[in-house]
Amino acid sequence: MKRKYVNNGNAKNFLSGSLAEQSDYFDELDGRVEYPEIFPCSLTSGALLEKAQVEDQHDFKRNPMVYTSHSISVNREHLRLLKNNHNPSSLLLMM
Repeated sequence: MKRKYVNNGNAKNFLSGSLAEQSDYFDELDGRVEYPEIFPCSLTSGALLEKAQVEDQHDFKRNPMVYTSHSISVNREHLRLLKNNHNPSSLLLMM
């Protein structure tokens, strides 16, 4: 299984794709880094898609998948502990 790491560059790309203001979460001069609450969930979602493609040989072009519902719970205390290049092994996906 491929490991996913939290890093500032990916979080900033996530924010740009979400049309969010990066300076609300990052201030390099002040040393402030706050990851968006949903960002670790996007890493988990990407990992599940990669798993389906690699392990299950799923062809997304022929048979696209769409989430029909979400049940997401974010532990804000754990979120504050995440650091750049951190392996979020404590993240748990419940389906």
